[in-house]
Amino acid sequence: MSKAPVRVAITGAAVLVASGCLKREQAYRAIDWPVIILLATLIPLGTAIENHGIAAAAAQQAVQWFGGYGPIAVLAAIYLLTAVFTELMSNNATAVLLAPIAISTAQTMDVSPMPFLVAVTIAASASFASS
Repeated sequence: MSKAPVRVAITGAAVLVASGCLKREQAYRAIDWPVIILLATLIPLGTAIENHGIAAAAAQQAVQWFGGYGPIAVLAAIYLLTAVFTELMSNNATAVLLAPIAISTAQTMDVSPMPFLVAVTIAASASFASS
């Protein structure tokens, strides 16, 4: 995945501060620090899930349960799992934890991981019960 969007966003923020359109204090207050801290602690957890084979094991289980119905059924199961998790915890945390599982599931089925990541993203954002 390209890091260009992140670089563009950081450059844009720096230009806004440097040009005086945005004061440093305003930029600092606009940062949602609890989300930053949550992601800073969960990204290593997501990496650990992938590195220790937990994502692969969960993917294998998902394919075993739903793979006979085809990739769309597995995709629906990932979506449903993400939607349930996002009701129990933060949508950011859910996305970070389930993205490696979604990628491993797609790789196990030898299909593109992009639809699985989109499903995780949309399901994690669709937290209607806890809104």
